[in-house]
Order: sequence, then C-alpha cells, then structure tokens
Amino acid sequence: MNATENITAIASQRAALKVRTQSLKDQVASGQFQSVNAALLASYASKKHTTFNTYEGWVKAGKVVKKNSRPFLVWGRPVERTDEYGKTYSYFPVRYLYSNAQVVDQVQS
Repeated sequence: MNATENITAIASQRAALKVRTQSLKDQVASGQFQSVNAALLASYASKKHTTFNTYEGWVKAGKVVKKNSRPFLVWGRPVERTDEYGKTYSYFPVRYLYSNAQVVDQVQS
C-alpha cells in the first residue's frame, strides 16, 4: 500500500467512524454512556466480542491477533499538530481495537 492509498484508507475509516459516532451521540448526551468510545464499544459488543484491547495490549497479555482480523475503530486521545505554515490544530486519531474472539494464546518456543 503506497502513501496515497494509506491516506485514502484512513480518511475512509474516519468517515465511517464519524457516521457511527453520529448515530450514538443521543445515547451519550442522555447519559446512557460516559463517552463516545464507551458507546462505540457497547455497539460492537456481542456474545462473541466481549473484551477489547489494542494489538499491543493483547501482546502484553500473552495473546496474538489472528491473521486478517479486522479491527474495531474508536477515537484516540486528541493530538495537537503544527502545519507547515505554523498554524496549530488538533484532531482525534482513529485507534484500532481487537476483541477476545480475534486472538489466540501466544505460542512459546
């Protein structure tokens, strides 16, 4: 995947996450969930997908994410950047989580 394809893929993921977030805003505003990410995780949860963690979090827990597993998208903490013109801006990056159904125990060699 080249840089242009990567940027396009991330933009597509952000757009999809914005749509999903929009559909959950009323539940967050009513106090049903403490945060947008909590609402997102609840919307992803099922009998099969109960626990979510980052790739690195699963590795620390002694698990390996299965090949071709598609991540669940949530918002990361806001990041502040400065563009080439010196203007500062912030944004929420997309973060990738995997569920307990997408991992297996790490094989010890």
